[in-house]
Amino acid sequence: MSAAAPPALTIDGEPVPVRLTLGALAEIEDALGADTLSDLARMLANPSVRQILLILPVLIRAAGGTAAVPRISEGTVHLGEAMRVMAHLFRDLMAGEVPGKPKPPGPDGAPG
Repeated sequence: MSAAAPPALTIDGEPVPVRLTLGALAEIEDALGADTLSDLARMLANPSVRQILLILPVLIRAAGGTAAVPRISEGTVHLGEAMRVMAHLFRDLMAGEVPGKPKPPGPDGAPG
């Protein structure tokens, strides 16, 4: 079984890897003025374009793609795709889970 490909954002027709790390999460909290993960989750439920433009460079830098950062505001990026990529990365946060924190066991006792 192969691992799923890491998420990527297409900028000017090129896939650019993105990643959510704890450091990136802290940087995003700071940039958006969120005091808690719950605050951040509420903000991300309906982000503004300005917030998206603050978040995407952080996610790209976390994946090691610093050269692509200036192309976000200058190049072709489809808003719908950007929203889907962000939703994928922040899915666990929106469900109240913290990246890197183990999930509690499921009803059958298996890891979550």
